[in-house]
Amino acid sequence: MSAQTSFRTAEAEETLRVMAHIRDLNRIVAESVLAPPVASDAAAGVGVQRLEALPFLLVTFRFSDHEFWRARAWDTSPGIDRAVQPDAQVQLARHLLSVAWHSGRAGVGPRLMLGIAREVGELITMLRFSQLDAIASAHATDVQRRWVEVPDFWAQLLRCAQADNEARWSRFQLHALRLLGREQL
Repeated sequence: MSAQTSFRTAEAEETLRVMAHIRDLNRIVAESVLAPPVASDAAAGVGVQRLEALPFLLVTFRFSDHEFWRARAWDTSPGIDRAVQPDAQVQLARHLLSVAWHSGRAGVGPRLMLGIAREVGELITMLRFSQLDAIASAHATDVQRRWVEVPDFWAQLLRCAQADNEARWSRFQLHALRLLGREQL
């Protein structure tokens, strides 16, 4: 096996690991947005399965905000929380930053799926895990749903995920993939 083939295999394996983490993170988001009384149990179950299987992350941690991450990268303070964040939100932020750190080392594909700008990915991979933990604790409220600025995106996403209509679900996924591509321009 050549060195180039070995590198490609390692990159593919890392991409698969990142995809598994994206599924985990999307499941957490899906379960929170599809909790009763928003959806019936059956519709919520189908919706959670569809949302967790999406090939991209449903939330962002200011991953296109280079200035935010540059400030975090050069911040040498001990990471004092600016406010007490709920434990679940901090855990989600920690998981997200861990995945972001690994995806920054895995290549452009995983970065694209997470919506991380190249410069932001480079900054995140420079940080130590203690710094990422401090950022997650201090800025957990900066984890937001992705594409909230797109009119009706989340309402349509939830309707399509819970509907018994594969064609409609497929069309919506294509719409989301276009948004993903537009993010990187």
